[in-house]
Amino acid sequence: MMPAIEKDIEYMEGLWAGKVLVQHLGDSTYGTLDVAIGVKQHVIGKFEKEFGYSRHMPEFDRNYAFNVGMLDALIEFRDKEE
Repeated sequence: MMPAIEKDIEYMEGLWAGKVLVQHLGDSTYGTLDVAIGVKQHVIGKFEKEFGYSRHMPEFDRNYAFNVGMLDALIEFRDKEE
């Protein structure tokens, strides 16, 4: 079953932003895909630890959902490149 977050509009925006970001990583503040993934994992981890957020909540903070979408897009790109 698809996690509820994948139906969230902010998550979808994050997916789009992540797909755009991978095209310009070298010019971004992240520099590399590994750094971008690490930063997004850290940010999402803070949301989950400090606020108890998860992918399976019925409603989402827009910033959490956006960052999860970006992370998923980055990981998807990495996995396709390997």
